[in-house]
Amino acid sequence: MALKEGQRLMRYPTYTGALAQVNAKGALTLKNITIDGASGVGISAAPLVVVKGGVCNIEDGTVLQNNKNTTNNLSSAVNYGGAVYSEGTVQMNGGTIAGNQAYVGGGVFVNSGTFILSDGEIRNNTATGKDSAKHYPSAGGGVLFLKNVAIRENTSRSGSGKALAACPTSKVTIHVTDGAAIYDNKPVKSSGISDLYIKSGNYGSYQGHPSIKISPFMLGGGAYHWKDSSGRELPLNGIKLVYGDQLAAFTEATANNITASEDDFLVKIQNNEAWTQGGGIGTNGNVIIGSETGELVDIDIEKIWEKASYDYQKPEVDMEILRGVEGQEPANQEKVGFVRLTEKDGWKASVKGLPKVSQNGEPIFMASVKLKTVI
Repeated sequence: MALKEGQRLMRYPTYTGALAQVNAKGALTLKNITIDGASGVGISAAPLVVVKGGVCNIEDGTVLQNNKNTTNNLSSAVNYGGAVYSEGTVQMNGGTIAGNQAYVGGGVFVNSGTFILSDGEIRNNTATGKDSAKHYPSAGGGVLFLKNVAIRENTSRSGSGKALAACPTSKVTIHVTDGAAIYDNKPVKSSGISDLYIKSGNYGSYQGHPSIKISPFMLGGGAYHWKDSSGRELPLNGIKLVYGDQLAAFTEATANNITASEDDFLVKIQNNEAWTQGGGIGTNGNVIIGSETGELVDIDIEKIWEKASYDYQKPEVDMEILRGVEGQEPANQEKVGFVRLTEKDGWKASVKGLPKVSQNGEPIFMASVKLKTVI
């Protein structure tokens, strides 16, 4: 089914249900259409679009906006989501989801199934829930695929997971190729906050240990220089999660540090707000950003000690990773991070998936290392 292009479907002030629903085995295509929740004149108890096991395609020219889903009756998951609730398949190839509100999943809630976000914008949505771990503008327990995405200017009132928050049952993968540029999320300060917040162990009703893979490089090849919540830079081989602990990492990257162009951002998740964690994206399912393809560089590093034994415990060694074009002197190369070598790891470390070329194919990575510290 395809709703007629050019139409504007608006909520009647006294009607509180969904404005479109896709049942199991059904299909709906939205293109050049506006579905408006009319939050200025009425409120709802449901999202704009409910996908119950079927397929929904969101194409260019589609606007899902202004829906205020005020229900906090979470006994039924279908009450989640400001604009879209899904337990089927949603393919977003364009369009905008904006200005919506819900207790859980201010813009989108993927309860199960798959949401493939290839193009489009999710902005100015708000999740107002205060009492659980999954009140996010874009959230849920399904699988979210994104490519070429800018995650920026989102707000977490708690300061945790301004860009992305994940529960212990989740899996988070962020690749550099076709990946993300995460920057300028709010509040912007240098300690006690995080762009990424990923919890292991027990968290409310959730228990588990997330699988994570976080690239130290953003879309376009720029370095994040991830730091922990106290402001210390994390080693490139140290973006890890211990069971029962949490990963709270932030970047000080701003628009001035972005090497990708605005045209590279096919997807934009921006200016969303969560009253708890997960200003841009929250999950207790799987989030996969980017792809494993591309021209990448793996670096293996080993420290060989000249002296065979010591009268004291061997120190930790930090080795800086530098990059530049072929022929460039190390003194003029860019520091992109460091790796930490320890006796426990046999004084060896590997850094995988470093970008070899920029978005436009220019060579940017000729790696070299130098000693940073001996502690």
